[in-house]
Amino acid sequence: MRSVRFNRNDIKDDDSSKGSTDPMQSTDGIEVFAEEGEVPLDESVSNSSNSMGKNNRPAPQANTPVVESESVVVHQAEVLTFVVLLYSAAGLGVAVRLLTKQEAEDDFNEAFKANGNRVIELTQGNFKRISALLKTLGASFISYEAAMEGEDFPYVTIPDFHKRTEETLAASNAALLAWCPLVASTEGATWNTYSEQHFDISGQEASTLWKPMNTSGISYNGYFAPQWQYVPMSNHGINSNLFDSQVFNETAGAFMSGGEVLTVTTYEADEQPSPEMSFVVPTRKSSEELAGLLVARLDWESMFGSALAPGTGELLVEVENDCGPRFSYKVNGQGASFFKEGTLFDNPYDNKFVTSPVGVVGDETPCPSYMTVYPTEDFREDYNNNDSVLYTSLVMVVFFVMIVAFLVYACAVRSRQKTVKNTIDKTTAIVSSIFPEHTQQRIYEEAKNQVKQDAQSGPTKSVMKSLASSFSTNHNRQFGGKPIADLFTECTILFADIVGFTAWSSTREPSQVFTLLEHIYSQFDEIAGRRRVFKVETVGDCYVAVTGLPEARRDHAVAMARFANDCMNRFNGLVQQLVVELGPDTEDLCIRMGMHSGPVTAGVLRGERARFQLFGDTVNTTARMESSGRADCIQVSSETAKLLVQANKGQWLTPREDTVIAKGKGEMKTFWLRVHSGSEMARGSSDVSSGSENLVEALQQPVVVEQNRADAQMSIVQQKKAQRLIMWNVDVLAKSLAEVVARRKANGVVADSAESIHLVEEQLSVNKIALREVEEIVKLPAFSGHKDVDRESELPEAVKEQLADYVTTLAGTYQNNPFHNFEHASHVTMSVTKLLSRIVAPDIEDFCQASLHDHTYGITSDPLTQFSVILSALIHDADHAGIPNTQLIKEDSPLAKVYENKSIAEQNSVDLAWQLLMDNRYKDLRQAIYATESELLRFRQLVVQVVLATDIMDKQLKGLRNKRWETAFSTEHQDENELDSVNRKATIVLEHLIQASDVAHTMQHWHIYRKWNMRLFLEVYKTYAQGRTDKDPSENWFEGEIGFFDFYIIPLAKKLKDCGVFGVSSDEYLNYALMNRAEWERRGRSVVAENLEVAKREFGHLRKQIA
Repeated sequence: MRSVRFNRNDIKDDDSSKGSTDPMQSTDGIEVFAEEGEVPLDESVSNSSNSMGKNNRPAPQANTPVVESESVVVHQAEVLTFVVLLYSAAGLGVAVRLLTKQEAEDDFNEAFKANGNRVIELTQGNFKRISALLKTLGASFISYEAAMEGEDFPYVTIPDFHKRTEETLAASNAALLAWCPLVASTEGATWNTYSEQHFDISGQEASTLWKPMNTSGISYNGYFAPQWQYVPMSNHGINSNLFDSQVFNETAGAFMSGGEVLTVTTYEADEQPSPEMSFVVPTRKSSEELAGLLVARLDWESMFGSALAPGTGELLVEVENDCGPRFSYKVNGQGASFFKEGTLFDNPYDNKFVTSPVGVVGDETPCPSYMTVYPTEDFREDYNNNDSVLYTSLVMVVFFVMIVAFLVYACAVRSRQKTVKNTIDKTTAIVSSIFPEHTQQRIYEEAKNQVKQDAQSGPTKSVMKSLASSFSTNHNRQFGGKPIADLFTECTILFADIVGFTAWSSTREPSQVFTLLEHIYSQFDEIAGRRRVFKVETVGDCYVAVTGLPEARRDHAVAMARFANDCMNRFNGLVQQLVVELGPDTEDLCIRMGMHSGPVTAGVLRGERARFQLFGDTVNTTARMESSGRADCIQVSSETAKLLVQANKGQWLTPREDTVIAKGKGEMKTFWLRVHSGSEMARGSSDVSSGSENLVEALQQPVVVEQNRADAQMSIVQQKKAQRLIMWNVDVLAKSLAEVVARRKANGVVADSAESIHLVEEQLSVNKIALREVEEIVKLPAFSGHKDVDRESELPEAVKEQLADYVTTLAGTYQNNPFHNFEHASHVTMSVTKLLSRIVAPDIEDFCQASLHDHTYGITSDPLTQFSVILSALIHDADHAGIPNTQLIKEDSPLAKVYENKSIAEQNSVDLAWQLLMDNRYKDLRQAIYATESELLRFRQLVVQVVLATDIMDKQLKGLRNKRWETAFSTEHQDENELDSVNRKATIVLEHLIQASDVAHTMQHWHIYRKWNMRLFLEVYKTYAQGRTDKDPSENWFEGEIGFFDFYIIPLAKKLKDCGVFGVSSDEYLNYALMNRAEWERRGRSVVAENLEVAKREFGHLRKQIA
């Protein structure tokens, strides 16, 4: 039995069948029709997605409920936890807020009560203290009277009254202190006489203050209370009767009947800034005999102004008296001040107060006084506990952090779940894409069983994780269970191989290789989905597909035929489109297909990287059908052909004219397959009968050779190919030029005037011999530290259009030579681009810009240098006549005279391309290439230096280059300054880069070398056939190639490696050069014979004309 992983060593070389001619090679214009029950290819993607093949269906949903249920549980737990945390945060925050607020309220109440009581206590204390002071003072008056013989109250004058009362006045903070003796109303006249006589004795000097007592005034119980002695003096005047005041008269009974202290508050708003309180203390000679009254007048503020500590908030104190109005005061840590008269109607704290009677001694006072203390908002503000907000905020922050942490954790869990689910999805997608549905079901069943076993034998783990891990194919344990395999008796297998791919890929970057394969195989996969074809796998550039499994279908051969035809059509269109992106020779790629029908053993071969595989002789035979086929052809076996004939598709078959000898199979009769359109089928149905009885007749039909490409069609094809090459070159140059413009902008380069640049352009264009401009050293700009360059910047549209026009015009200057043509110039450009990419991105880690500059001799630091080299590769063979310089010299060509028999073709290419670039219609393009005179001169120098380096036959130039190499890289020449040494090496690297690219075909895959070797032979042979040379090139072509390899190609490849800047490309080029040299030595003579045969067929008629 033979696996699909077949041995391809016995398959022919890619080109072995490509060059053959077959009527079935052209599939242009094929219109695929759909019969009943089939899916048309022009059906929309949305419709086609409903008819995808089994391998493209979504994975079975058996695991979805498990995954979804676990996800739902986790999600519910997350929501519940989040809600609990949220409500906990809110509840605890409210609780903390209420508790701290209540604590603040308690603190406020306690502080208010303490401060309110302090105000009252201080006031009461002041009352007692002032009362005691006045009593003491009154007692001193009684003592004085007793000591003085002959004097009796009221006729007593206290000497030095102001001195005697000074201490009491200061201690009580009284504004006025007066002595008022009680004078009987019957003694009014006597008192006036006494007071007038003793006025001076009183020590009071202002005699104008004395007035006689009004004996007709108000008396109480037959007594007057004249104000006799007082301090300080005021305009109250002597002898003003205390009882004339209504409030004193009404309260006189309190002390006349035995009271000790009376307080009276008076307030005249027009005369007093604030209410005054009078202390009235009776002075008695005995318990029954009253001598007089001591009166002290003071402000209420002084009674409680110092009650609160500094910084304490404000309190309101309301003083009320039954005999007078109410008054309120503001008290704080700085003192007290009068607020207003009357009740505090707008007080928000009416229900919160501290009150107490003050100034009352005894129970018979008719006008008791009361003090009521209220808090204010200012006082409350001190106890608006910010800690409440702080603690609540702290709790909320803690819970917020917890919630955030939980959300982060939940996101991590979700991310992990998503990752696991994605792993399952991806694994499922992979399983779905490489395994048939019935095989998928078996795999999932095994996975579930493994989950159960793991759950029973080990710690519980996530079902999702188990399902994901169960798909892993990297097992270290022995297989258990029955292998997943089945026999499918009716199948058709297709092998599709890209012809020329190996050679093509040898000239490309790895990314380009994968770009091609991804484009092609993704299109094949799409077609497979539509046609219900099962894609098995891709092996290298070989695509393997099968019909008839996993679900049997009677039309498996017809379905595979349609699929093969669709894929070939799609392939041919793709390679034409990809030329612009992937470069020359892409459109030359072809596909070769083979089909065979028969039984197949299919299943999953378990182990590392297990895959669904096919086994059996049918697989082996299909591989032979593909490998023995031809490019752009679908070869089918007789077994497949019989099935197609039975399905009335015999008109699709054309017998192969020769017999295929397959390894292990012997001779095989095969057919070429071409799926006709509906109209073609209608015509063909009259020629080819359906049914198995006509199969033999079909086998015996001769091969009809058609002329697929007429001369006119060939011209159109060549024009399209040239246009694609032009577009590719424009794209490459535009990308490089965009970097030039972006770097110039980033470095802030100021452009020179257009006049000065135009003057230099004219000087460079007038009668100059390019060879004389070749320098020993090309000076590149020094490293200056690059700023950030905008990699996304694009060229202006005018520059793009002019660049496209320039490349198109330049392509027109190339002659239709077999070798030196525009296609070869594009091939050289592609090699230059590849080598420059290796310079720009060397395989060295941790390179900074400065180090990279030094490592590459400054080439990476100057985009203009890179652009110049790429452009030089494109122009280096412009207008090449297909004749070597030596022959032009022999023929005394006019060009040889112009260029003094030196580098004729190369100098002509430089001048032609330069003159074209100087045309007025490329003004914007030139401004993009160079903006200063120094850039213009460097650009010109680089183009000349690089293009002339392609003249490898001039011995003088070659000797100079070898000398430069020795000077730059030999250890014997180390005395050169560093800048010149770096520039010399850069010059040599650029010269060797273009030289290697010019002969890159010799250092690439054997088929690439064969292709261009034949073209060069044809070009040289054409010169011989025209009679321009006498020597047949075939006579020494073999030996000449050996010498070319030994003395130029291999040494050049070694120098690329010695430069040390081309990375792995230098090894690649050297290895291919050595392999091609060995292959040429083995097969070169037969190759020369083949070349000669082709040359005679192409140009033999020219030789006969000369003969």
